[in-house]
Amino acid sequence: MKYKRVLVTSCDLRFAEGAEGLLRSVRHCHPEVASICYVPLREVDALVARLGLLARVEAFPVTIEGVPDRSQVTVGRLFAVVPDADAVVYADADVVFCRPAPELWDIEPGKVNAVQDTSRIISDNLAGVNRELFVRQFPEVAFQKGANSGVLGLRPQDWKDLPQRFSDALVKGGFQYEPIIDQPMLNALFAPNFRWLPFEYNSHCLFDRRVPRNVRLVHFTGGVKKPWQPGFPKHEPAYWYWLKYGSSPRPSRGHLLLAALWIAVSTPKRKVGQCVRFLLGKGATH
Repeated sequence: MKYKRVLVTSCDLRFAEGAEGLLRSVRHCHPEVASICYVPLREVDALVARLGLLARVEAFPVTIEGVPDRSQVTVGRLFAVVPDADAVVYADADVVFCRPAPELWDIEPGKVNAVQDTSRIISDNLAGVNRELFVRQFPEVAFQKGANSGVLGLRPQDWKDLPQRFSDALVKGGFQYEPIIDQPMLNALFAPNFRWLPFEYNSHCLFDRRVPRNVRLVHFTGGVKKPWQPGFPKHEPAYWYWLKYGSSPRPSRGHLLLAALWIAVSTPKRKVGQCVRFLLGKGATH
């Protein structure tokens, strides 16, 4: 089936609630956009039951060489090139749309729409031997500012060989696979073809940065927990955006107002947390 515009995401059962929030928010902001969710083969039936009314749920189309079986779900963004579509936006399952963002699907030939990552340089996302290997393999991009790979817009016809190129680079470089390695690798494969969009289109690292006033997409990075999981700090402003745009059932206005008041009076607690994270150097945003 030929599509004009598609939203692609991927998840396993652990992230089903996040994917549900994303897909529901896409349907609200962009009812004209088709959605596809790629999932592990063994979980297709369970996730069709959970997400099938919001998206076409399909098993991962190929296995990516160099990625352990248990980690295949972490490279689901590679399958943004699979649909027969004019334009595809990939979004992680911990993203929600807050407002329409048609600019994401406005893609120039050969370009990739993205938002710059909050990390200082691309290679900062890696450590130890993987960082050394990445710098050696991609010296021309390793020390540049890169994209956050949680939200990407591309034309599939321009990047059909992306899964194979990713796998070849991973194996050739001798990397020890870790889930965060896909972001530096995609930056290397896409450079210098990025078209930069404002932070509003992928507002991430929100434990340390403000949510923009005109935010389009909120991306819940920078913490171990996600907002639908127990233990996520509910005094963080990002939690309000999950309540309003991602959670089910949608909260009442009164509930949202109480949440906003709680966040407002918890500012000192937030500031202490930011200082602790800064001192510990916890800046990963994946």
